[in-house]
Amino acid sequence: MSKQADLCVPFETGFIQDGKGIKRQFLIISDYEKYSELVQVIKECEEKGTLYFNLDVSLPHKPRTTGEYSQNHLINGVIQEIAAATGDDFGYVKMYCKHKAISRGYPYKTSKLTGKVMPYSEADIDTVQAGYLIDTILEVVAFLGFVSKYDRKLREFINKSKLKV
Repeated sequence: MSKQADLCVPFETGFIQDGKGIKRQFLIISDYEKYSELVQVIKECEEKGTLYFNLDVSLPHKPRTTGEYSQNHLINGVIQEIAAATGDDFGYVKMYCKHKAISRGYPYKTSKLTGKVMPYSEADIDTVQAGYLIDTILEVVAFLGFVSKYDRKLREFINKSKLKV
């Protein structure tokens, strides 16, 4: 059984000699709050009779942009247009687009309770992943056959943002 811990922490590596004389490498985590999260995961694993758990290690990433001419503004604006054009609920349209974006690389987790795929919240994605969602949203707009009023805004967004397309 494994337990996943999403920990993004600054660290250094060190070596320690165990009781058998073997040098083992370990992480020195300088962020106490994240360290305590890791300790909690290890304790939960011990209680379940295992010391196996997944630890995702990745480089820090730039979160999606917010504000005017941002990815967040574009995502929500165009989804609002799709919802108005189709008569569907905003939340439903957004979830549909997120599910459709998974094939492009949009991140998701699988629920252990239901086994269903659950796309990440936008708050937890980076600029590249937000780009996957934007591409998918624009694909949906094209499929529905209408021109988004955000078409002009999209061009302005690309020109004014620091993102390269």
